[in-house]
Amino acid sequence: MDAPRSPTPPLLAARVAWGAMVAGVLGLLVAAVAARPSFVRPAARPLEDDFLLFMHLTAGGLTLVALVAVRLFAPILPVHRDVAPGKVALTRSIASGAICEAPAVFALVDYLVTGERLALAIFAVALAGLLATFPTAARWARLGG
Repeated sequence: MDAPRSPTPPLLAARVAWGAMVAGVLGLLVAAVAARPSFVRPAARPLEDDFLLFMHLTAGGLTLVALVAVRLFAPILPVHRDVAPGKVALTRSIASGAICEAPAVFALVDYLVTGERLALAIFAVALAGLLATFPTAARWARLGG
């Protein structure tokens, strides 16, 4: 029985980058929840319903577009033909994580501005998309590694 192989340096770098993205988003979540201890919108700053709708639709739309983009376009991101396969997969992996990280951060901004729980639900979907970009061996192979 063969011992499990240790990850290649580019795969290890991709996993470290992914971990940093997830840690950053979770750190922002903690800060956002701490900054807004109540789920009630502050009465001193009532927001217009149109603005709330705009924020939520933007956060949800960004999340949906990111999930589709990562699934469809990350494996085919163009790269120079002389680049090593590990570096190609590393670039595509980091791009995939960043594409999902941005909507998660925007959903937290939505929550900080509006104080509504719907923004946290949108954040949860975006975070799930980010977590799904973890560079497993199978995903790494699909990305060109």
